[in-house]
Amino acid sequence: MSELSSVRLKKGRWFLSPSNHLLKIVGFDFDNHNVIVHDYTLKANDHYPFDIAGKIFKPAFRIGEVARMLDRKADTLRKYERKGLIPKVKQYYIGSEDRNKMRVYTKGDIYDLVEFFDRRPPPGRPSNTKVRGNPNRSEIEKIIQSRYKGKK
Repeated sequence: MSELSSVRLKKGRWFLSPSNHLLKIVGFDFDNHNVIVHDYTLKANDHYPFDIAGKIFKPAFRIGEVARMLDRKADTLRKYERKGLIPKVKQYYIGSEDRNKMRVYTKGDIYDLVEFFDRRPPPGRPSNTKVRGNPNRSEIEKIIQSRYKGKK
């Protein structure tokens, strides 16, 4: 059986719980070894033990983070989604009045976008100079790991 990998827990980071609830780390209770999260699905705070949280939380990415990883603009991703060129991702309501939605991307969603953009020319006008191509899957994995993977 393979060992579960741990993610780096940091205040302000977004995650998905095993039941796909959107969570944001709001603090730590070091005395009781707990991570304090706000669950945007239940609209309540909750806590998880450090060792369990690091193994069960899946990193979640906002559209701006994903756009930077892909060297695109967030508006480009929204436009392609509206046109049906890329699949819609899950949106979660955040805020007190359920008016603000946030697109949440998983690693799998990002890999799908990498493959989509690999089939498209780089953004902007064609140039005679060599242009940096689209980021590949391994480059995206390095970005994700540098941000979310814990040190072994």
